[in-house]
Amino acid sequence: KYFIVQAMASTMLLFSILLIQMKYPMSWEMELIPSMMVSSSLLLKIGAAPFHFWFPEVMGTSTWINCLTLMTWQKIAPMMVLSYCIQQSKFMFVIIISSIIIGAMGGLNQTSLRQLL
Repeated sequence: KYFIVQAMASTMLLFSILLIQMKYPMSWEMELIPSMMVSSSLLLKIGAAPFHFWFPEVMGTSTWINCLTLMTWQKIAPMMVLSYCIQQSKFMFVIIISSIIIGAMGGLNQTSLRQLL
């Protein structure tokens, strides 16, 4: 499951970067969609809500060393790229608020420490 989600996010990231780098003239509304696709694909790679559907299941079936790697090293590069390309403050505000709410509500229902992390 981890490989499929990461491959899908990488494909979406490459496609959205290709759309941004095209030499054809785009209007402002059309450039917003590829930049939101870049942000969404990076958030999917990080496992942030509402793109977190894969993360608790992968964490529940992994060893503690793999959990440590997934929660730290695997998130550094997407977070750095995301910090450089944040332009949609409203979009990121919605993502941050939904991560807070979904994380708090989802954590109430967990009994596994790995899935809670």
